[in-house]
Amino acid sequence: MKPKNIILRRRLAYVESQLTTEPLPSRHSPRLQEERQRRLTQEKITIQRSLNSIIYPILTLPVEITTEIFLHCLPDYAVSPSGTVAPMLLGRICRQWSNIACSTPRLWAHFVAHFWQGPRFEPLLREWLRRARTAPLSLALLLPFNRSAHSTSLATLTLPFTDHWAQITSFRGSSLTPVECLDLLARAPNLTHCELNKNATNSYLLPSPSPSTSRLLHARLQHLELANSLLLVLDLLTAPALHSLKITGRLQPVAATVLPSFLERALKLRTFDASSFDVAGTGILCDVLRAIPLLNSLRLALHSTASFELLHLLNESPAFLPRIQNITLSSFYGLHWTDSSIQTFADAVTSRWEARSTATQLLEFKILMDPVYDRILDDRISACVSRLEEQGMRIYVGSERHRIK
Repeated sequence: MKPKNIILRRRLAYVESQLTTEPLPSRHSPRLQEERQRRLTQEKITIQRSLNSIIYPILTLPVEITTEIFLHCLPDYAVSPSGTVAPMLLGRICRQWSNIACSTPRLWAHFVAHFWQGPRFEPLLREWLRRARTAPLSLALLLPFNRSAHSTSLATLTLPFTDHWAQITSFRGSSLTPVECLDLLARAPNLTHCELNKNATNSYLLPSPSPSTSRLLHARLQHLELANSLLLVLDLLTAPALHSLKITGRLQPVAATVLPSFLERALKLRTFDASSFDVAGTGILCDVLRAIPLLNSLRLALHSTASFELLHLLNESPAFLPRIQNITLSSFYGLHWTDSSIQTFADAVTSRWEARSTATQLLEFKILMDPVYDRILDDRISACVSRLEEQGMRIYVGSERHRIK
């Protein structure tokens, strides 16, 4: 048996179709036609009242629970406003859901602005921001890779946010120039999470800074991810609250100058990640890591020689990364294991696990290799890994494909 609401809705659709069709043939009297319209209209009203009287269990939930359900319906990543996804989709179901959605600012706190949207999209973005009220905002600005081929400017895209920069706590941007990055950071003083050109492969030359951008103090920024082409931005930025820094792309020689100075000003940094591409040169790496003695977590992509030089420093110098607890090393080209390098590996992970001297105990250690270069590990490596695993250390050496821990 079909649910009552389905039967009623089908009948309602039929009645509405009859009301909008052509009137009866002219041989029927006007009075008969009027009577027919009257009966159909009355039936429509009756059906609508019956539908309105049906109590759907989900509509009896407290508003607070419905609101939480709505929040879990949001996409994992901010998307452009669309009637096919939440939150706009939720408002199309029924009037009650629409009222709840429109009165829940957090549903409207995440959005994407694309370069191709242009001025025609501005009214919708303004309405979106109106519904967000004073909620903390997450914004993504997606500009074309080839900026010169498109007329939409950054100023045009950001115009609707003129009065809302102080609400923005999370930002993601693509194809931004260094000057634009500094400008955006300056406009958003409450920003805590920021991703800048993280998938970019192109490089920019930093123009001579104007007096207003010569130095920028951002007191609330906690997580920063940026492309290597924007490293010189760090030379102008001070972020004393920064907890996590991720750099995508190969570390260039300029990093040896810019990064240590920046990191010395980031006194709370605990996580450093340069695992997207191979780090160029151990010298640069050591200078960078010495500038962050309070580091807890480290992720790097290294060639074979640099990996073992890093392990040698960990073993020989307790003052090098004394607070480190988690290390993940990726080697795209595999590691060249020799008797000497195997001993270096075993000594380093064992000494840091046993927390000799004044170093903090190393709790987790991984070496990940490309499956193409993954080979059966030497028995001495396997024995060291097994021994430390038995003692409680989270340790793994092998390819990402085969990793089960």
